[in-house]
Amino acid sequence: AAAAAAAAEEAAAYEEAQAIEEAAWPEVPVQAPIGAPPGLSPPLGFQPAPACQDAPELERPIVPPGSPPPPPPASSSSQAARSSRPPAPSENTSTGRQQQQPQQQQKQKRSQQQQLPEYSERDELIWEVFRACDWDRDHRLNESEMLWFAKLVGFDGSDAEWHDEFLMLLEEKSIKSRGIDYDTFSEIVNDDSTNGSYCTDEELKKMLPTLRGW
Repeated sequence: AAAAAAAAEEAAAYEEAQAIEEAAWPEVPVQAPIGAPPGLSPPLGFQPAPACQDAPELERPIVPPGSPPPPPPASSSSQAARSSRPPAPSENTSTGRQQQQPQQQQKQKRSQQQQLPEYSERDELIWEVFRACDWDRDHRLNESEMLWFAKLVGFDGSDAEWHDEFLMLLEEKSIKSRGIDYDTFSEIVNDDSTNGSYCTDEELKKMLPTLRGW
């Protein structure tokens, strides 16, 4: 009798523990499997797995209807390709360009200096004589200014004769303006033919004090 009473107490305690354990877990409705015909009931003895209260809930992004599916995760090959790409331009590239600009400017200056014609001492001397004759500083020698040079190289005619000579000189050099520029004057001074008035460097040097003193 004592053993039967102990067994009954153990059974009552077990059922009470089961009732307490079942009350601790929330009831989960049993759903039929997907694609099953309507009205299908779960098999006898089926017990769904209780939901774990300690498990964190996963947050899923809200995707609006009609939006394209998310892109697949990047593979190792695509990540390697991205790593092999050159870096985006930064401040270092801008500073590099700024450093290249002075170098380019120096190259341009060198090329311009190489393209400029080289003037000899005689060319500079002829330029000084031309400037001494050019009193109005218009970079052209008119009839009266050219007459000063003509008298120094041997012309001893009258003003009327020089007027005719000057017109012939303009026609010969195909000059339509009223004066002779430096290039034409340099041709006349360097021309040793009968149509020119060649002057040596010493003769040009002797002309300068006289032209500057007039």
